[in-house]
Amino acid sequence: MSAAETVWIKMTQQTNRMIIDIAISVDHDGIQRCSSRIQGYNPIYIPRKSALARRIIEHCHILTLHGGVAKTMSKVREKFKYWILKLRSLVKSILHNCNHCKKYRAKMLDAPVTSVLPAFRTEFTEPFDVTGVDFAGPLHYKLGKSETNKAYIALFTCATTRAVHLKLCIDMSTKEFVARRGSPSCMVSDNAKTFVATKMWLTKLQNDEDIFNYLTTKGIEWRFNLSRSPWWGGFF
Repeated sequence: MSAAETVWIKMTQQTNRMIIDIAISVDHDGIQRCSSRIQGYNPIYIPRKSALARRIIEHCHILTLHGGVAKTMSKVREKFKYWILKLRSLVKSILHNCNHCKKYRAKMLDAPVTSVLPAFRTEFTEPFDVTGVDFAGPLHYKLGKSETNKAYIALFTCATTRAVHLKLCIDMSTKEFVARRGSPSCMVSDNAKTFVATKMWLTKLQNDEDIFNYLTTKGIEWRFNLSRSPWWGGFF
């Protein structure tokens, strides 16, 4: 390995002759070395534009576990005692093209610009005139010593005042909410296809003739969010 390294260095120095401003001396093996003021430190001169210079830098970069510019330069100069002119700029260009390091320099894409709020979120209306609704549960409660049943928590929130009304629901009646908060003109909910309990409630709501007649009589519009769109319905 040492003999092969010596051959490559000699070939590189002979085929890449450059006019440089540093003092060069030749050792007993015929290798050109840079003269320095430090005794015993005569680094091997490697032409900057040679392929060997790039391979040495790449090798030192891997030995430093893909370290930065300073670590790679230190490894080139200290351990292997090579001297490459304008080493910093050459190391920067090689590290910039390192495919492994590119993964850690990658930047996240900017978040998309949020769209404008729907009109019913910005218009000044009476409290709970536009109401968002969601359900939590089921909650299990006892009917006796051994029998249990399910209950749900209905969350009603106003689209403008952001007031919140919570109701423990034994059944799916809307009478208590309307009596206390008034009849809304628009109700907003999600499809909630991933929540079994809410899906059952929505199915019952869609099939309940009395509830639909009530909504039609009061002129209540029901808006469903887009399916599989978690960024919808943020206000409830």
